[in-house]
Amino acid sequence: MANEKMTRYAGWLPAVILPTAAADQLMQSIRADDVNGVSLSAWFLFLVANLGSLVFAPKKPKVARLQVWIAFGVTSLIEVVLIFVLLSRRSGVW
Repeated sequence: MANEKMTRYAGWLPAVILPTAAADQLMQSIRADDVNGVSLSAWFLFLVANLGSLVFAPKKPKVARLQVWIAFGVTSLIEVVLIFVLLSRRSGVW
């Protein structure tokens, strides 16, 4: 019983941490004068990994599906916006 409850709550950790971290980087990149130090390739790879996790996540109960969509779906959307911000603010890219 306790293990099941712990597992249920642990599923919310990536659902909170992943989009929060991506949103923080997005906000920092929007506020920064220079974004050349932010790795575009790393964020692109994070996007690919999150999309892969979203596609291949096992179909579980409703709460677990919500956790997966928040953790990987919302994070992927934030990362797409972040990548466009980085591309548009890089010197000499566009």
